Formats: sequence, C-alpha cells, structure tokens
Amino acid sequence: MGLSTGSPMEELNSRLNELKGTKATTKEYTWRDP
Repeated sequence: MGLSTGSPMEELNSRLNELKGTKATTKEYTWRDP
C-alpha cells in the first residue's frame, strides 16, 4: 500500500504478512524511513 521501500526482502515480508492476514506495524518501516 505504498509502503514499499524497494527492498526485495521487505516486499516479500509484506506479501507474506498480507497472506497471513497480519498487518506490518509502522514501527517496522519507521526504522527504515526517518
């Protein structure tokens, strides 16, 4: 949902989380996006 930072790993995790029905916390992204 526009949270992609270009990292393939994060993309994969995001997809897996969506499949599992869990939403990635913004905390996981804030450490990458200051």
